[in-house]
Amino acid sequence: MRSRSPRGSAPVAGRVRTPSRALDLTRVRAVYWRRPQWPTYVGLGRGDARYAAAHVRYGLGGVLRALDGPLWVNHPSREAAADYKPAQLALARRLALDVPPTLVTNEPAEAREFITTYGLVIHKPLRATPYERDGVRLAGWAEPVTAEEIDDSLRSAPHLFQARVRKVADVRVLVVGRRLFAVRIDSGLLDWRRDYSALTYTVIGLPPALVSALRAFLEYCGLESGSFDLALDTEGRHWFLELNPNGQWG
Repeated sequence: MRSRSPRGSAPVAGRVRTPSRALDLTRVRAVYWRRPQWPTYVGLGRGDARYAAAHVRYGLGGVLRALDGPLWVNHPSREAAADYKPAQLALARRLALDVPPTLVTNEPAEAREFITTYGLVIHKPLRATPYERDGVRLAGWAEPVTAEEIDDSLRSAPHLFQARVRKVADVRVLVVGRRLFAVRIDSGLLDWRRDYSALTYTVIGLPPALVSALRAFLEYCGLESGSFDLALDTEGRHWFLELNPNGQWG
């Protein structure tokens, strides 16, 4: 990779080379940014590998972010800013979307009071963060929680509690630019991601007001694309659960 910032021309110029091709940075018109994998440097010690990988990320990544003009799907800085669930829920409320009552806390007494107030409550991760326990990889699903399960270990970090929607199905909505693709997901599961073999998909339409709100959500976040997760209740209301700014489709 070679790049420079020439005076009086494009902000960034140069080439990015791979074993199969070379790319002129001044000709880049669009960047598709999805879960880039940074090198691991197996042959280096842990400290050296971490140092080298960081410089690839902030060297190559920094040059790409400096490109002025390409269409980003999505720009990593805007994507990162849109990935905070409490901020998503607040924005959804401002856009008049239906949002289940939600509490973010690390105070056991507050969590117990919330659960007692709403009865059926779920606990869900604030962010999908893979981790291991006793050598076993674990994933954080949305799970039902009772007041009796809350203890002082809650104080270690904030947790998200949410009143459970009496849903009949889930809805995933992919928005790309002005285009919108919605699918109903029937599974009978609290968290449909737990068993993809149990899912049935149906392409559906959405109410115009909901379509406008989801487009406005992405516009506010400065994103070109995003996958929304909604819950459809027994009365036909669509409840906003979250936005995945780098969501999977298909």
